[in-house]
Amino acid sequence: MVTLKKYLFMTCAMLAGSLAMQAHGELVAYEGFDMPLQADASITGSSGATSFGWIDGWRHIDGPGTVKFVTESLDAGIPNSIGGSIMYDNGNCRENRTLNKIYGSVNETIYVSFIANLGDDNNVEFNLGGDWNSNTRGGIGCDDNTQVMLNVKEGSNNNKQIIAAPGVTRLYVLKMEFGDASDTVSVYVDPAPYSAEPATPTATQTVSSFSFDRFKVSRYNSSNIMLVDEIRIATTYAEAIAVVNAPEAVSPLHNATNVATDATLNWTDTLPSAAGYYVYFGSTSVTEPNELELAPKLVSTTPFSAGTTSYTPTLGNDMICQWQVEKAFTDDGLVNEAGDPNNVKGMIYSFETVKTIPTINADLPQYFRVNPGENVNLTLDAINVETYQWYVSADMVVGDDTAIGTNSNTFTINNVQAANDGYYYCVVSKSGTPSSTSTMCKLAVNRMLAWYKFENNLNDSAGINSAVFTSTGALVEMPYDTGIINADNQAYAAIPDGSVYGMTTTSAYPKAGWGNGLESFTYSAWVKCGEGQTGGHLFGVLNVGSTTGVRLTINNNGDVSFYLREETGSAIIADVNIVDVNVLDGQWHHVAVTLGNGQFRLFFDGVVVNSQNQTRTNFVDWAFPMPILAINSRGIFDRAFSGSVDDLRIYNYPKAMEDIAQEYYDATGIAVCLYGKPQYDLSGNCIVDIADFAIIANDWMDNGLYPIQ
Repeated sequence: MVTLKKYLFMTCAMLAGSLAMQAHGELVAYEGFDMPLQADASITGSSGATSFGWIDGWRHIDGPGTVKFVTESLDAGIPNSIGGSIMYDNGNCRENRTLNKIYGSVNETIYVSFIANLGDDNNVEFNLGGDWNSNTRGGIGCDDNTQVMLNVKEGSNNNKQIIAAPGVTRLYVLKMEFGDASDTVSVYVDPAPYSAEPATPTATQTVSSFSFDRFKVSRYNSSNIMLVDEIRIATTYAEAIAVVNAPEAVSPLHNATNVATDATLNWTDTLPSAAGYYVYFGSTSVTEPNELELAPKLVSTTPFSAGTTSYTPTLGNDMICQWQVEKAFTDDGLVNEAGDPNNVKGMIYSFETVKTIPTINADLPQYFRVNPGENVNLTLDAINVETYQWYVSADMVVGDDTAIGTNSNTFTINNVQAANDGYYYCVVSKSGTPSSTSTMCKLAVNRMLAWYKFENNLNDSAGINSAVFTSTGALVEMPYDTGIINADNQAYAAIPDGSVYGMTTTSAYPKAGWGNGLESFTYSAWVKCGEGQTGGHLFGVLNVGSTTGVRLTINNNGDVSFYLREETGSAIIADVNIVDVNVLDGQWHHVAVTLGNGQFRLFFDGVVVNSQNQTRTNFVDWAFPMPILAINSRGIFDRAFSGSVDDLRIYNYPKAMEDIAQEYYDATGIAVCLYGKPQYDLSGNCIVDIADFAIIANDWMDNGLYPIQ
């Protein structure tokens, strides 16, 4: 169920009692991001349920990024700023909305307020048609600077003034005063919600001609997450920063469960200046939910009297309920009707009554990862249950699945192995009532997914994804030569000439899905490139557009790079390189990358040389077959490997640093300085030994004292 944000309409009577009465203003446009969307859904084209004053929804102008509605609400000190906001968190993106009129008439004053967290290359603009390069524009943002600025552009002139530090959630109030010969644009930063309009703005700029009819939010080449909330456009300052003083629900708490059927709805009012209250209530059955019945409906067209703080609805078992309180004010001595824009609505609260049907209180974990040989216990917290039936699914679709386990809320797998990979769920039932089905738990067993030994073939020794020789030239089979890893009493390595590679399928590893080697992995290989050999891709595939993709590459300058991109187009690991190394020196080198437990690491010859914090799971299936020793870039094969490759491995979990170092040692007999040089290792061999003592002894009694002692 989507939690709706309250309307933010109010009259001057809602200001603190100590304030002098001000002329009633008009709230001409509002966007509180009360979206009937799931959290993290795109807002493009959506008008918002409580939005008004606009002639269109949010429109995506350009850029590969997306704007999302999120459940996080910004407040910047404004009481009861609840509901959602919009977030820009990947790629360049510009979204705008057009108002229902153009503001800029002589002697007209308009206020625009919004809450935002702005960082580098984030900008909120107020303009009239066109883009930033034409006409006169106003904006609040960073624009490649390290401070938030007010910027009014007139012609080719950008007039900028620093107004705040970035990275902080703030309330911004823009004031536009339109005159005959010139217009003034001012901004207040973090004004107190309960105070009158400040005497002095934070910054002011004067231009010859300014007008606007649209609100635009832009995020350019930035890694900063940008959040925007509570956009208000009004004719008075009081309406622009209207204090949200909706009734506050106390009980039942929002999203409460097992609420008694004789419960009373209770609320408080911190500034009891209302003429009365309207109550909205709706309910539906847990067994047969109906959103139309659930939507809160007006209880009575006659408002409850001022001071009322409770309402007793008719409740029964197994119900889902929503309720809302609207604070009513008077206009010309008459109490406003329900729904009047000058009333103030609280948020919609939800709760569930006591259940008599099988109910799952705490669901199964979404993911479960174990090592081979461990024991697994999946436990479901449910009530009113007579029968538990566990199932395992291979396709994540309920139905026609294998029934497993006993009639217990716990399902156990002893000595788990790769064959136990799957999606597990439980159906709970009770005679005479509908059954309930748990969410699916994806069990992934840590293991090697693919192992290309290149022992005179392109076989996958760990799975079923053996590669098929493919040539773009005259060769009819993959060349092989002496490798570094001895397998089956052989030591071969593939030596593609830059035009041959191995072809697998779209279902080859690594691929999308928990435990399939994209959200968590280890990729490793031995490589050697001599004179005339330029490296290339060890493996890789890119879906169409800026979507799911991966590649591990030896670059033609001798360094190593890795790239991983999720479905949203965000390059979560973008061209992370091992620099200051040279794989093109004719020697065998061990290359490995790992991702898991929130950490990405890139190894070279057994040692971590690059790392960063990373966690992502948003990947989809490959649209094109996966090649080994080349890349499939949107259906086009590119840069087959030029050099020698041995022992290419793919795991579905991050191997420990010690394991990577051990692989290097097993092949070379060389111990690596894995944990860094000890403090007193003066000789640089990663050991504090006699050589370090000799260095100290050689300089014994040297000193820098004056006079010399």
